[in-house]
Amino acid sequence: LCRVRLEGLVMVAGDKAVGTRRVLLAGPVDATRLVREFACDCAERALPVFDKKRPGDSRPRHAIVVARRHARGEAADAELAAARAAARAAAWAAGGAACAAAWAAAWAAWAAWAAARTAAWAAAGAAGGAAERAWQERELGKRFTAALR
Repeated sequence: LCRVRLEGLVMVAGDKAVGTRRVLLAGPVDATRLVREFACDCAERALPVFDKKRPGDSRPRHAIVVARRHARGEAADAELAAARAAARAAAWAAGGAACAAAWAAAWAAWAAWAAARTAAWAAAGAAGGAAERAWQERELGKRFTAALR
């Protein structure tokens, strides 16, 4: 993770920008753990959708716990893979928005960007995806800013 200032010819499209020159302002910082923990937070926010459909099914929640432990170096790859597979099975069993919530947990055990996206889809069915995406953007921005201090 780096903070840069774009210079020269700068082109902006939506939330993306590119420049012919960039000046390093802060970093680089290894943000792997930060992004994985953020993925877990996003997946947890989607769990109420799953819990309504499959109360008592702890597989997605367990996948998030294992993913957090893995991010801290406390869980082996094999344990993470098993938790991800269980959460994926729970997703198929749930169907609909609950399926997306369980997928968020499974993806948290794999890749941060996918977990955030899937959590937003799950929350869209429950409480409005735009609000969830806005929370994710604000929260990730705060965490990146703190990491670069």
